[in-house]
Order: sequence, then structure tokens, then C-alpha cells
Amino acid sequence: MNKKKLVNKVMVVAAASAITLTSLAGPVNVFAQEAVASSPLFTLTSPIDVQLVGQTTIRPGASSYTVNVRTQNDNGDWVPYAGLELLAISSSSESWKHDDQAVVTDANGNATVQLPNGQVFANNDTTGIVVNNTNLGLASYIVQRDSSVSPPTIMPITSSDTKVTGWWGGYEMGDRVEMRTMDDPTIRYANVITKGGSYTYNLTSTFAPGTVVMVRVRDIYGKYSEFNTRIVTKSETAAPFAPTLNPLTNMDTVITGNGEADADVKVTLPNGFNVTGRTDGSGAFSVTIPKQKEGDKVQVTLTDDFGNVGATAEVTVTDAMGPVAPIVNPVLVGETTLTGKTEANATVEITLPDGAYKTITAEADGSFTTSIPAQEAGAIIKVVATDVNGNKGAEATVVVGDSALEAPVLNNITNLDTTITGKGADGATVTVTANGVDYTATVANGVFSVTVPKQTAGTTVTATQTKNGVTSEMASKVVTDGSTAPGKVTLDPMDNHKTALTGKGTPGLTAETTIAGKTYTAKIDASGHFSITIPKQKADTIISVHEVNETGVKGTDTKVKVYNHIPSLTSGKIVVNDVYPEQQAITGTAPADAELVRLVVNGVAQRNVQVVDGEFSIYSRFVTDSTGKSVRLKAGDVVEVDYGNKTPANQVAKTIVIKEIVKPTINATAAKAEHITGSVPVGTQTLRLIVNGVAQRVITPTITTGGGINADGTFSFYSRFVKDAQGNSVRLQAGDVITIDYGVQVSGDTASSITVK
Repeated sequence: MNKKKLVNKVMVVAAASAITLTSLAGPVNVFAQEAVASSPLFTLTSPIDVQLVGQTTIRPGASSYTVNVRTQNDNGDWVPYAGLELLAISSSSESWKHDDQAVVTDANGNATVQLPNGQVFANNDTTGIVVNNTNLGLASYIVQRDSSVSPPTIMPITSSDTKVTGWWGGYEMGDRVEMRTMDDPTIRYANVITKGGSYTYNLTSTFAPGTVVMVRVRDIYGKYSEFNTRIVTKSETAAPFAPTLNPLTNMDTVITGNGEADADVKVTLPNGFNVTGRTDGSGAFSVTIPKQKEGDKVQVTLTDDFGNVGATAEVTVTDAMGPVAPIVNPVLVGETTLTGKTEANATVEITLPDGAYKTITAEADGSFTTSIPAQEAGAIIKVVATDVNGNKGAEATVVVGDSALEAPVLNNITNLDTTITGKGADGATVTVTANGVDYTATVANGVFSVTVPKQTAGTTVTATQTKNGVTSEMASKVVTDGSTAPGKVTLDPMDNHKTALTGKGTPGLTAETTIAGKTYTAKIDASGHFSITIPKQKADTIISVHEVNETGVKGTDTKVKVYNHIPSLTSGKIVVNDVYPEQQAITGTAPADAELVRLVVNGVAQRNVQVVDGEFSIYSRFVTDSTGKSVRLKAGDVVEVDYGNKTPANQVAKTIVIKEIVKPTINATAAKAEHITGSVPVGTQTLRLIVNGVAQRVITPTITTGGGINADGTFSFYSRFVKDAQGNSVRLQAGDVITIDYGVQVSGDTASSITVK
């Protein structure tokens, strides 16, 4: 670009506050200005062909400003002036904001002046731009405040913060901020803004969540900004304030108050029990509680959603309950004294039949006595008490009687009775008191009857009767034990096949047994028999049974031992399969209702096993001889299977161990056969497969991965692949020798062999 030479024609410009902005928002020629004050800032030239485009204003609090310089090209177009060295010159009413600062325009003709050391412009500061190393001035600025004051910023506030901080960009020395809350119009704080435009309030107490904090600016010219607001949020670490509790009386069943919004409420009662609730969005809460006694202290704490537990508030229960109706003793014709009892130190108000009114004070024990005029029979006297807290109670009345009543008569009472009977004066109201509870009835034809719960033997039951306002003396009767003393039951034999435990006991009582923590009962019938339904029990289990009488008293236990069930001959007999030397299991069948069978070898009992679906299998790899030594079965041994010691001789199954072991029978097997099959005596427990002298695998009735032995004695070995002498997996070939024996646990020659065809 062909730049034209700058003309060095200058005039003086002053730095006083009257200097006006020479740079406008759009491109304009820069004209020289006449001096308006005596202290020059810099000089400006006469009109030239350079344009300056910059900020139209600089506001207090700004830390930088940017200008744009343009020039004309040969075509007369205004284009960015890149690489032009400029010099920023500053003067301030307070202090120099920056030394002469050189800046260079970039490719777009822009240059930015940045105040050093975090400084900002204040009102009436001045700054200007000249071309470096020349007297060519381009623009002069004076920092001016807006005509209106903008609100300050407020940093977020939580309920645990002890400071309120913020910033205001229009700072000038002497400006200040003022703070209040939405609920309180009083300006509680005022703080001068710091030189950088920030402010800080040190609070004397934290704000509650939801409080609306309001802050505004008052500048040094007395102008106010609008209020800016910030809502206080809940702190994750600040515990709720102690709630405010409303008064609580001994008549209230609800405790109310106010605290932090949306918090859990825990009410601790004087007995240590806790009742919970929750505050609503406004912080109010209402929790239902039982009535409390006067003087009790109830505590309330709040826990916020962050788990912070607040301080405890406490309220003392006050009295709001009026006294109960006074107890007024009977008044007879001609008597001039009225006596009774109410709350201690209560004010007693007495209203006589003629309307006369009298007030007295009860003694510390609640008793009261006063003189009255003699009254006629049937006259009604009213008495009411007001406690020391001013709570008025219920009214009592007494009817003046014409004669005294005798006490009622109570019939005998036992701990089995639910009805109390007796005799009294016709038309009188009888009050029976049992275990602190009153029951009433009217005497008819000289007798009365009230229904009550069963009473404990030894309890004293009382009764009075009232007629024509006169109450009799008190009658009493002690409850006696009318129950049957439990005895000791007798039990029938019990085996492990039964589900009914039978025996005899005291008619009318209950037979009871407890098995595995569960209680089973049955009523003993009039003939003394009982039958308790229970689950089947294992042989040798001990069962205890006792009686329980009407009042829950238990008798002495009777015990019975469960023996093994012996089926009847009509159900069948035990059958034992053939037994061979060193056989590992004795097998056979038993009646369907058999539970256990026992193995006996040469007269020595060995072990019991459960019969399953009429079949049994008893381990016999080792048996015990008469000396207690473990031995193997041998030819000639006597093997017996029975139901135990109580087995009748005609129900014992007996067999002799056969001399010769029956070797396995192997079915013909072809080359590449996938299974080798055959049969062995029933009860065989182990078979081993050998091919060409190499042991392959072992099968049992329970190990079936390589085949298995069936209950009927048939067997099958998996043989799709077998091992040769080198350990290779091969298929069966013609000429291979297959050998099957009873394994290494059975001695002697037990093997059978065939050749693959």
C-alpha cells in the first residue's frame, strides 16, 4: 500500500476534564482541536488522511481500550493501517494510570491499551493516542460515568457463609454499597467498595436458607442503583437452626413449630420415644404425639437432607386440663357439713339448691370441707373445681339422701369367673371395682350381675351401691383359685412312622408338646384321652408332653422315646439280595411303610439306613467284627437285615455270604463300539474297565460320567475312545481284549474278559 506522508502541523490540546472525545464510532477525519486549558496533554495536527475508529466512551472500572487506525490507498478507499507505532499518554486526577505506552496496530489496524498492575480507570481520568516519534495526535478520551448507576453483582451465598461479597464495575473513590434483606427494609450494612471494584460484608450471623439478600450502589454523587438480589441456598455443611416451638399443653396431641424448610423433624418425648415428621416448604411442621404430663419436657431437632443435625429446641408442657369432677361425700337430711376431694390447692365452687354460691380452697392433699345449711331429701348440690392454672373441671352433683345404705353383698369369685354377682337394694346402682376398673349394674329383685375379665387369684374386688344420692359403705371379696391342678400325662409308644402322639391325662385340660421350637396341643376329652398331631420324628428322638390348666399352669413333663417302625407281616417281609465276599453294599427290598432297616453281620449290629420306595442299600465295604475291628465280608459270614432290637424273629431277613464271587458278564462287543455292556449281581458298587491290559475307567451306581451300574445289575461303559499303552486315545479294534472286574478294592480273581470281534 502507498501511504501518504503525515503532515506535522500541530496545535495544543489540554488534559483537563473538559477535553472531549475526538474519536467517534465511525471512520472520520481527525481534526485539530483548540486548547481549552493550560496544561497540555499532547498536540493534534491539522486534517490529515488518517482515520481513527475507537471506543466512543471509557467507563470507570475499565482496564483497557482498543482503537482502530485506517488510511487511504491510491484508489481513495479507507483500509486498515497495519504496523503503525502509536503511543498512549495518560493523566489522572488521582495518579498516573500508565506511563507512555507504545502499541503497534495489527493487520486489521487494531491496537489495545492495557493498564498495568491490575489498575482500572476512574471517573475523569484522561488518556490519548499519538503516532510514536511524532507530534501527530489521533484521539483524546476523558473517562465518564454513565448517567444511571448499574446494580452491583452478588456472589452466591450459602447458609454457612459469614461474608457477602461481590463486584461493581463503575468504581470511583467514595462509592459504597448498601445491603438489606427482602423481609427487613432496614439498611443493616454499608460498605465502601475497594479500589478494584469489589466489596465484602462481614456478617454477624449467617442467613437462613431462602433468605433474599438485596444489594445496591450509592455513588459519591448520591445516585442509587437498583437493588440486585441473591437467594441464600442451603449449605451442605451447615446444620439447621434450632426450630421455633409453639406452646404445648397437657391436652395437646400435636406439637407444632417452624424451622428450616424440607427438613426431617425428630420429636423426643420424656419417656425416650421418638416421633418423626417433616417441615414443609415454608419450614412449618406438625407432628402427632400422645398427650404429655404437665412439666414434661419435649425436645425437637431438625436434620437436613445432607444429614446435618441441628440444635435442639425444648418446650415444657403446661397445664390446660381441668380437674376431674370432685368426689363429694354423701349428704343426708339435716347434715350441715359438705366434704370431698379434688386436685391439690384447687378452688372449689359450691352451688346450693337455692342458688347460693360458695367458694373454698382445697388442701394440699386435695381434700375440702365446708359448712352448709341443712338440706331437704332429694335436694341437689353442685360442686366444681378450678386448678391453680385456671383450668375449670367437670361438675359433680350430690343428691341429699334421707337415710344410710348398707353395703352390697358379693358372692364368691374365682379366677375362672367372668361374671361377678351379689345382692343389694332394689333400684340401687352397684359399682364393682376389679383391677382398678369400674363396672356398674342396677339391682333388680335384690340381685345384680356384672361382666368382667378373669381376675388373678388373690385380687381384691370391691363394690358399693348408690341410691337417692346416698352411697353405701364398701364391700370386698378376695378372688380364689378355681382352676384344676395339672397332673402328669401317660403316653402311648411312639414310632417314626406315626404323626399322632397319643396318651391320657386330666379331662378338660390341654396336652402340650414342643418340637423344634414349635408348640403342638390337643384338648383332653371327657374320657381322659388325647391325640396331638405332629410331624414324623426320627427314631431315638425324645418327646416331652405335659398338661396345661385353665390359667396356664403347666404340669410335669412325661417323656417318650421314638422307636423304629416295624411293619406288619401283611405288609410284606424284608428280602436281601445275594451277598458275595468283599461286597461293598447289601441291597434288597422292604415293605412300603418301612422307615429304617438295620444291618447285622455275625451278630454284630452295623448301621441303619432309610428305606426309599421299598428299597434299601447298606454300605458294607467294611464291617465291624466282635472285637471292634474293621474287616471285609467273607464267605460264610451271616448277614441279617431287620428293624432293630424289637424286630420279631419271623421278620428278620438272613443270608449267608456266598463262597464264590460271581464274575461280571460281558456282552459281545464289536470294533468301534461306543458302549460296552453286561450284567453283575444286584448291589454291585464298583466296576473297572481294562482294555489290552490298560485300566480305562471306573463306574458305580452314582458315578455315571463314563457309564453306570443300574439297580437291576446291568451296566454300561462308555468306550467310544480308549487309551492304548502309550496313552493315545484310540477306537476299539478287532482283536482288542476287554476285561471287567470289581476293582482293586475286591481281592482275588474277579475279572471277566472277551475279545472284540
